[in-house]
Amino acid sequence: MHHGNMVVSFASKVDVWLTQWGQQTQITIGQNKRLKVNGTETSSSAFKINYFAEVHKEQDFVVVNPSNELMVYFDGRYTLSVKLGPSFQGSVCGMCGNNNGDPADDKAMPSGALGSSDNVFGNSWRSINSAAG
Repeated sequence: MHHGNMVVSFASKVDVWLTQWGQQTQITIGQNKRLKVNGTETSSSAFKINYFAEVHKEQDFVVVNPSNELMVYFDGRYTLSVKLGPSFQGSVCGMCGNNNGDPADDKAMPSGALGSSDNVFGNSWRSINSAAG
């Protein structure tokens, strides 16, 4: 339950795109913790991707750790957690809010306007790649 709302969504997969020195890498964590790097499935439970990130399993989560300032946790089912360090304060937007310390403006849509309801807010961030899980 989120903010008293019994109707919630879940993540069926998580894509993390990292760019460094002009090189982009896509890490996908799918159902049952299936991992893909740039579209190629990998069975390793812990590995490094060049200088981009470390990927490992921690308790029941797959963790993508490009830096100690950004960590993405996904259990391959329904729990997604994104942890941001102080350097990201006020510089992000999306489903997790803007990390500026003011929860009143966390439901900002891509347009910048505040969502009038959880459904309006959530649907505004729906990806063209979204699919029912």
